[in-house]
Amino acid sequence: MLRSMMFKNVVHYNEHQSVEFSDGFNLIIGRNGSGKSVIFELIRRCMSTRISSTIPSTCGNEKDPAFAICRFTNLERSPCELLSGIFMALEGEKKYFVKFIIYKYSDRLLGCADKYDCISTGGKIKSIGALMASRENVPITDVDALKNYIENGTIPKNIDTFVREIISSFPKSEFDLLSSGEPQSACQLVLYELENFFVATFPMRSIGPSQWTESERVRANWREANEKEVNARAEIIRDLYFPEEGKESTENKRRIDKKLFQDTLDKLTYPNHFEVGGTAHTITINGISLLRAPEGIVEAIQFALIFACNDFKTICLEEPDRGMHPEMVERLRELIFRSEGKAFILISHNISFVSRWTIPKTHVCVSEKVDATPNHKVVSCSNLSYISQRSVKLLTDTDDLKKVLFARRILCVEGKADKIVIEGIFSYLVQHIDDENLRRELNLDPMDIQNISSHQLIELGSCSYEEQIRSCCEDFNVSCRFLLDLDAYVVITKDEKKKATSIAIQGFKIRQKGRFDKFKTLDSFISDPEGLDVLIRLKEIDQTFFWKGGRIEELIVKSLDASEFSAIFTEARYIKHPLSEVEFVSKNAKNELQEFILRGDNNSLLFKTLVMKDEIKRFVEFMKRN
Repeated sequence: MLRSMMFKNVVHYNEHQSVEFSDGFNLIIGRNGSGKSVIFELIRRCMSTRISSTIPSTCGNEKDPAFAICRFTNLERSPCELLSGIFMALEGEKKYFVKFIIYKYSDRLLGCADKYDCISTGGKIKSIGALMASRENVPITDVDALKNYIENGTIPKNIDTFVREIISSFPKSEFDLLSSGEPQSACQLVLYELENFFVATFPMRSIGPSQWTESERVRANWREANEKEVNARAEIIRDLYFPEEGKESTENKRRIDKKLFQDTLDKLTYPNHFEVGGTAHTITINGISLLRAPEGIVEAIQFALIFACNDFKTICLEEPDRGMHPEMVERLRELIFRSEGKAFILISHNISFVSRWTIPKTHVCVSEKVDATPNHKVVSCSNLSYISQRSVKLLTDTDDLKKVLFARRILCVEGKADKIVIEGIFSYLVQHIDDENLRRELNLDPMDIQNISSHQLIELGSCSYEEQIRSCCEDFNVSCRFLLDLDAYVVITKDEKKKATSIAIQGFKIRQKGRFDKFKTLDSFISDPEGLDVLIRLKEIDQTFFWKGGRIEELIVKSLDASEFSAIFTEARYIKHPLSEVEFVSKNAKNELQEFILRGDNNSLLFKTLVMKDEIKRFVEFMKRN
């Protein structure tokens, strides 16, 4: 089965990447456009005799070879350990594409390879041509590095030298030309055996045609055609559940353990029970036509069939959870996690696949820009430092915190009221993005508003995970900001013996911390230019913002004038205007204000009023900065 892969210089992966896979569960996640599907495509190209006509795009220097190498062990064939890979290289001005196999034979390393011409259009290489030449029984010279990688998975110290020596083992000039009537090459024969143990699913596997209310296909006279198309596209079910009917030839027929299939399906769909019936051309589920079956149930059936096929040892599943409810996704995760003898590699955006148990087997695709050019990389959680791994595991305990693994920008807030107010302000800005007066007042352009509102909000609640979140965001290249209450850093301490108070600054790892020791009261700290204002500037460097008034509730009440207050809080019993410090700290007043925000009776008016207040302007300016 597939144990590891390395690749470089393909589709925005400019630097060398290495990924290790294990038995059972392996998860690839990341935001859209971060290169997840590229990994699947490279695996498929390394494992299949079927060559794609499209050529993988390269990045960086065109003269640097683009390559992908997959390492396999415990194969049910001889040799049982081998490397399968592809590379594109230049010879003069001509680029060529090669698929190769390297394997251990006795104490020697041998290889075989196939060369394909690259077809150019308008001076640019557009596609891969037909198989033109091959080589077999090629002696490989760099024995030690290759043996260590094949046998132990040890990554060579110098990857570029390692790959160039592989490429030099298959020079273009020494390939033997194939005649049109010649049988399959040695490389194809090995790949043909290899792909018998491999299967991958793609998003296009959906069996139902997409429809909308304007479509002709929703009319009754299209029903028969829709039924026929659905059954024609249900290849996984047809070929695995009805192998005798599914394919005209007997070639590559797969056999499944139907008891294991039904048991797996029952575990996924409990307490419901579903059975596949009909024929290969009129498939039914519990007697209902496939066209009317829920998508999540169809996905569960397809997974259970692949799971129950003993031939497949390396299984790549892209978005296998489509249409499944969260409970079913968690069952799917546990089935894969406990499986043995197979390597499952999943691509998903579903946070239900992420837990503290699956994190060590999770690989996060990260997208960044270097000199305005996209550059992807893969961050394997098992390769993180011990402290970083602990941080990631802590975040997986809360669904909201898992967003860090998928987001581009996040803003962490302390409580639910904070989250509602900030979401409301962001929403108001987006709704009034064309309001030139508003943009002028806040010094924003439309792009600023889009960037600000694109932050995903994470509610920390009672969790004080600031340092852990910062660590994870740094590892996964996520822009991270915090909106915290003032008391997260400023604490009033009392000395009962001396009958005195003082200001203590906590959670603050800056040398200037001692400069705040002179303040004895909160009022003096806030009013003195060397107090709160200095702390604010220092923390904004650290991408942290807090309200000068202390908490969001204080900001709201103290920012409103009497008429605004009465218009918004029409039924207030405990909140009064103006609000004294003593009144505000009363439990009744605070709870009532939070209740107003959570209930949302006048939130639209509240957000419209707040957005023009000085503290909100300061917050917007903070969010605007890169």
